[in-house]
Amino acid sequence: MLLAELDVLLSFADLAASSPTPYTTPEITPSDTSDIILENSRHPCVEAQDWVTFIPNDCKLVRGESWFQIITSPNMGGKSTFIRQVGVNILMAQVGCFVPFDKASISIHDFIFARVGAGDCQ
Repeated sequence: MLLAELDVLLSFADLAASSPTPYTTPEITPSDTSDIILENSRHPCVEAQDWVTFIPNDCKLVRGESWFQIITSPNMGGKSTFIRQVGVNILMAQVGCFVPFDKASISIHDFIFARVGAGDCQ
């Protein structure tokens, strides 16, 4: 078990150190706020690919102000990548990893709900 934990921590450190853009630590807010504010966030797996030019995205979900978001764009516009990016960044921040964004403020979440997939199989 200790070896597995060490492997995870070293992988986090390697990812943050070898990234083409800097990784930062998020501000963790009290869990009763449930806020998610990400500025210029990036998907860690997508930006690691040399042939991809990744455009950073913002996400702001604040209790009492914006409870959910509906994301629309043309096919291949990055909707699924954005949803996965927010989930991965929140998960990475909660486990103590440096995360790919300029600035972030999140609270600890017990779960993350997202609907990603195509229901229009033809």
